[in-house]
Amino acid sequence: MNRGLARSIQLVNEIFYFTASQAREGREITEVERELISRIMTLGREALQAFVDDCGTGNQGETTLDSNGHELPYVRDRICRYQSIFGEIDIVRAYYQRKGVEGLFPLDSQLNLPDRVYSYVLQEWAGKLAVNGSYEKAQEFVQSIFPVNIPIRSVERIVQDVCDDSEAYYEQKEPSAPGNNDVVCVLVDCKGVVMRKEHICEERPSDKDPKKNGKKKMATVETVYNIEPLAKAFFRRLRV
Repeated sequence: MNRGLARSIQLVNEIFYFTASQAREGREITEVERELISRIMTLGREALQAFVDDCGTGNQGETTLDSNGHELPYVRDRICRYQSIFGEIDIVRAYYQRKGVEGLFPLDSQLNLPDRVYSYVLQEWAGKLAVNGSYEKAQEFVQSIFPVNIPIRSVERIVQDVCDDSEAYYEQKEPSAPGNNDVVCVLVDCKGVVMRKEHICEERPSDKDPKKNGKKKMATVETVYNIEPLAKAFFRRLRV
């Protein structure tokens, strides 16, 4: 039995021993529930660390080839931090590099590690919270549940990364083949967004409406997609 599995079994036993002891002491369920969150996060971190350790370092021998066919010699192992929703773990990665050629960590592609220290799961949840509220609220909510410390600046960069990658994502995505009777839908939504201070004009653009103080700019989002006519789709389902 490896160390990670032994540690995980120990934590599971401790969790159930904890709940049994709290029941004997007559603790309120809310207090037990909050303590369980912390203990389960610790278990998750240990299990995730065990998974990474079992995957190895990505060492491919004395040399390896990069995507351009360059032969790179093994240099040493390097440790990187990985901030998961369960907390921070360490990932040991074999590093290959040759002078004049960009270095390579084979384990990065094997595990599909993100460019940033924060896991894709953490980035996804923080990003969804930020676009539906504010960066501050997203940071506060994430840190109130998970044992992570994510600065507001990092939340901003996560959302910016999503914006930068969205256009490339749709360019590589294959469009659906339209049918002969498909309906083309076009949706447009506009929202006034507060501008940064350096972009706000000192003079108000118009005195016609006192509510418009020149601090907002209209943001427009549009989408186009095809759908089957309602009647056609309805009768198709009836035949099924």
